[in-house]
Amino acid sequence: MRLSRAIARWMFVDLGGLALLLLGGLWLAVDVAVVPGFPSSRVQAWFCVVLGLTLIAYAVIEMLKEFLTQRPATSGGHDGGADR
Repeated sequence: MRLSRAIARWMFVDLGGLALLLLGGLWLAVDVAVVPGFPSSRVQAWFCVVLGLTLIAYAVIEMLKEFLTQRPATSGGHDGGADR
């Protein structure tokens, strides 16, 4: 299995979601804004958390679909087990 461009692209989307999750989570947990002025309210922080989780979930689903399309096809009907 190789790392295709599509998988790499979804990995970057996943990292973006992780960054948003961390930005919002840090603000909600300890009131620390890593980026000055963002998030500046509880609503923005919750939006970052929800959007981050959504992006992570979507990227993981798309990566799994891409991995499944890269699986080698099995030969017709023979499962590789012992002959009976």
